[in-house]
Amino acid sequence: MTRPGVVPDGYEHDPGPLAPAADVDIRTAHGTEAELAAVTALRAVLDEHDLRRWMLTDVVIIDESVVGGFSHPLTLTPRLIRRPALALTTFLHEQLHWLEDLGAEHAMADARRRWPDPPGPLDGCNSAESTWLHMSVCALEYRSLAEILGPQAAAEELAQHRVYSWLYSQILADPGWYTDYLDRHGLRVPSRPPVPHRYFGDAWWSQI
Repeated sequence: MTRPGVVPDGYEHDPGPLAPAADVDIRTAHGTEAELAAVTALRAVLDEHDLRRWMLTDVVIIDESVVGGFSHPLTLTPRLIRRPALALTTFLHEQLHWLEDLGAEHAMADARRRWPDPPGPLDGCNSAESTWLHMSVCALEYRSLAEILGPQAAAEELAQHRVYSWLYSQILADPGWYTDYLDRHGLRVPSRPPVPHRYFGDAWWSQI
């Protein structure tokens, strides 16, 4: 849930060799049965799909004490691993928050003009600014999921989401507009696998 282009304290670039997505460093916060089961479920998804182009950070923490997902460090709750497509799209969503592109600022301004008064949670985000930011993140998530699973499966999965349901409904109602929206602002997944970044600081949400 961190804003693209903002580098938080503790953020470092890992110059090491690129590893397959299946070799991502998945850790548990407490080592509970639920967290360990989620690790197994997420690894199965990473083994099935080549996600190296989306590997913007290479560490994932499974933490049953959090609600939802977070990007810095990439943290998932075991509840998000209920089904493979949900694990996949949540992983993609949080990875996409690591994209650094100046076009994100212009995309937010564009979203603000189109939706000056978006709904709050759970349909939207905790603030209007966060909703405007998530318009591009969720649109990239849909585009990514459609590329991996196909448009129909992507739409069926995102239509089930209770969190950000208004954002997903906007995207699914007019995917062509969102394709133009992303292209207009130069927002895209890397065409080649990036060198993953790693976040070494404290969980940012613990300091809020």
